[in-house]
Amino acid sequence: MIDLENAQGAGLSPDRLVNATGLSDKSLRSYPIGMILPVPGIGRLILFDAHPSRDVLHQEIWGREVFLFDDGNRLVWQIAPEPGTTDDMHRNFDTARPATESFSGISNIDGRFYASRIGGDTFVIDMTTGAASYGGWART
Repeated sequence: MIDLENAQGAGLSPDRLVNATGLSDKSLRSYPIGMILPVPGIGRLILFDAHPSRDVLHQEIWGREVFLFDDGNRLVWQIAPEPGTTDDMHRNFDTARPATESFSGISNIDGRFYASRIGGDTFVIDMTTGAASYGGWART
């Protein structure tokens, strides 16, 4: 179980390693946290760092690094992004192309939650299921 509130209260930085359960059939795994975003009335979104540009590669979560934990710090879901990717702002999102980028940011804009990949693809997250639909391209 992740005890984020006590860790933050003790002054630990968000890039510390934490244990997360339910991420694989192996034993407890530790991942560095990239971002923590409160979700009022539910818990918190956690974006784990898992991409090569930061010299961190966790293949088992790469491309699906966003997780929702409830107020009791129990895993609710792992993001399930719509398949596909965009080369850059001049190309349309192509569902036939395999995604090769990890998520680099999460945000709450007017009560809607988003996850963005390093290359700019941004997904709207269904907070009930973790399904994420392509919402557009934005420079990140």
